[in-house]
Amino acid sequence: MRRIDTIILHCTATPVEMEVNADVVREWHTAPPRSWSDIGYHFVIDNEGRIEVGRPLDKVGAHAKGHNTGAVGIAYAGGVDSDGEPCNTMNRRQRAAIVALVRSLRTILGRPLSLIGHNDVTDKKACPSFRVGDEFADLVEWLAAYDAR
Repeated sequence: MRRIDTIILHCTATPVEMEVNADVVREWHTAPPRSWSDIGYHFVIDNEGRIEVGRPLDKVGAHAKGHNTGAVGIAYAGGVDSDGEPCNTMNRRQRAAIVALVRSLRTILGRPLSLIGHNDVTDKKACPSFRVGDEFADLVEWLAAYDAR
């Protein structure tokens, strides 16, 4: 297993009414012009809050240029309004799934993890359409407390 120390949260930059899952995103990422070998994210959270596996954890993702090596990429379906403008469309089921997934990853990987948004590593992206440190302050605090034990 590769060394993972960061979880980077993304959105699919799709309106909430659009049905998006890991298969759809895989299709986007593997078709031209990208033509990647696989989906860029390790996990996709659909509109119903289902956690779908994307790229295997032992493979480096393709989701945050220059920051993929030690990271896991998680994308929630949504992130823009009906006009295509960045908007926090995350619902309570998606939020609960992200919390459960991050907690599980921390336990499974057995090492300190930081949780950030794509917009924390580039000023060219609004993704995930909110500040992770604000939206998930409770989870960031949990990660720090877990590691302080």
